[in-house]
Amino acid sequence: MQRPTRILVFGILGLVVVALSGFSNLGELQLAIVGPAGVEVPDTAGLGQMGEMLRSVTLATQSALGKPAYRTLFGIEAAASFLMAIVLITGAIGLLRDRVWSLRLLKAWGFYAIVASVFTVVLQARFVMPQAANMPPGSGALSAACMLPVFWLFPVLLLTLLGRPVVTDY
Repeated sequence: MQRPTRILVFGILGLVVVALSGFSNLGELQLAIVGPAGVEVPDTAGLGQMGEMLRSVTLATQSALGKPAYRTLFGIEAAASFLMAIVLITGAIGLLRDRVWSLRLLKAWGFYAIVASVFTVVLQARFVMPQAANMPPGSGALSAACMLPVFWLFPVLLLTLLGRPVVTDY
């Protein structure tokens, strides 16, 4: 039986996702350890309203990191996500090398990614967005809700397409 194309595609996409997001988890973990001092407030002069919103969210993040509850939860999520990035890279390489165990590993990562994205959105909506100035009322919850499809897209596709009989039979 010929290898289904989706195995190659998701193996490569898994490596791309790790390259794009896996290392940011290390930055988040460092930020959780260092705290508010680790947040650099950008110079947004000349960027207009978008620049002011970026500055506002950055200051709100800096403020939230000063709260022990947020900092602890943020650190736990960052550490778990870094470990799961290792799971993703291992699973993606295993998938490219036709290892049977890689499907189970990637499915575990997919479920974790969906749960972690909900946790992250709730954490941001609870601690960061309410403190952001110059934001219309309710925009924090709205922006957090808009982040979910982005966080869920790859894991949902991975779980759906790699769970098909053409893949599991191979």
